[in-house]
Amino acid sequence: MFLAEFSFNGTAELADELLIQATSELDARRFAEEHASTLGLDLFSFASATQQQIWLYQTLHKFIRLESSQEETKSAESVSSEQPVAQA
Repeated sequence: MFLAEFSFNGTAELADELLIQATSELDARRFAEEHASTLGLDLFSFASATQQQIWLYQTLHKFIRLESSQEETKSAESVSSEQPVAQA
């Protein structure tokens, strides 16, 4: 589990954050960078999430689970609170 924080372009003012569940740090970072680009934001920080952050962002429904498809591409799927989420 990784926590990505996003800021407004050229500032340190936080605009958004997202907990990302992925099989690798590289996949999670790539998704965070693409997400930032799509929203017109900068990736401010990226780190492994603590247990408290995992609990908080699952409670707030601000997390994403990345899954591999059969074609070895990645897709993002929103996760509801009813689905169990493996902890890092």
